Amino acid sequence: MTPYKLGKRVLQMISAAIILLPISYTHAFEVGINMHVRHYPNSGDYYLKLAKDYGFTSIREDYPWSQVEGPVGKYSLIGNLGKVDSVFSRSQSNFGMSSMLVLAYTNPLYDKNGYPSSEAAIDAFANYAYWTAKRFKGKVKYYEVWNEWLVGTGVRGNKKPPSEEVFFELVKKTALAVKKADPDAIVMTGSLNPLKDKDNAWLDKLLDMGLMQYVDGISVHPYSYRNPDLEMRKPEGNLAGIDVFEKKLQAKVGRTVPIYITEMGFPTHIGDGGISGDLAAQNVIKYTLLAKSRDYIKGIWWYDLIDDGSNPNNREHRFGFVAQNLVAKPAAANLQKIASIASNYQIVNYKQSENGDNIVVLKKGNERATVTWSNRPIKTEGGVINKLKSFSLSKPQPDKVIPLLIQGDTPVNIDSSTPVLKMSNQP
Repeated sequence: MTPYKLGKRVLQMISAAIILLPISYTHAFEVGINMHVRHYPNSGDYYLKLAKDYGFTSIREDYPWSQVEGPVGKYSLIGNLGKVDSVFSRSQSNFGMSSMLVLAYTNPLYDKNGYPSSEAAIDAFANYAYWTAKRFKGKVKYYEVWNEWLVGTGVRGNKKPPSEEVFFELVKKTALAVKKADPDAIVMTGSLNPLKDKDNAWLDKLLDMGLMQYVDGISVHPYSYRNPDLEMRKPEGNLAGIDVFEKKLQAKVGRTVPIYITEMGFPTHIGDGGISGDLAAQNVIKYTLLAKSRDYIKGIWWYDLIDDGSNPNNREHRFGFVAQNLVAKPAAANLQKIASIASNYQIVNYKQSENGDNIVVLKKGNERATVTWSNRPIKTEGGVINKLKSFSLSKPQPDKVIPLLIQGDTPVNIDSSTPVLKMSNQP
């Protein structure tokens, strides 16, 4: 998941301009979370409540092919899939949260447990998708066809991806099967990194084949925590890169294409790309609001709910919003404070000035919320870096910083990278 460098000239043009979006958005923006319920010790309801309590509106989880079909043509809940099945059955009705079901991964019954490439395997995959969508009709809102095809996630056999024609056929038949079972389902595919040249070239070929005739949107995983361009590691630079991607996508298709950020995260491991828990919390707040300010982005599903391991040096073990002992990390505790605003308020305005000040204005009825922060670079002996301050609710920050979350008539100071929230019943 190493993104390429966005052309600096393009990024500079974007960041130097004043970005102004004076539009009131009406679409429901999802603030979701990825879960691995199959590997968690407690019941599915326990983790649904946990996600709900932190303010997430949606969950994303795998529903692997190999745990549905076996033997050939027979469908059931194999192994520990029952826990996942319960989550998809109950998330909306019992917790008021939508869900995204990932149709993916290999099955040892077909193509030597590798990518489904043969006609028989693709047809079988579509049949599994139909059975699944029919089972969850009216319960699951979103379906994502495969997960990170290009990097071989979940592939047990040969990990070399087959041709674009194979993937197109798989998506086409699967999407038609899901829509047949549940016409109201929202189907997406891609799970590519829009900041990588290789991923963009792959998508271009799929679009030329007519991909958008069969899916409702494109899913992206814009990880950039190891990008050699440090600006691209920040929320502002990352979203600017997605803006470039979206403009190319719109020009290619001839219309606005809904984009779903189905995975994004900032790991807190010790090592290259790892950041502090406080900085991760800063980034999560900023990124969530910046994504919401783009009308073409329909939601973000953060990766992930709970740390996947206990090794502090392993980045894959440190993406969680909650530690393995279920203690909330700063990202969870602070997202909880603005979750209602991110989900229920509408963007009125977003401005990014030439000197790096960011101002996001939201409203709900007569209530207003303004979130501000600075992304101004400072000079050091090694060059120019961004000022990074801790994101804290319990301790006042230096330099007269007002940390999120603050209410009342206190003056807002935007000369800080710490996000500041101002609530008011006046415009």
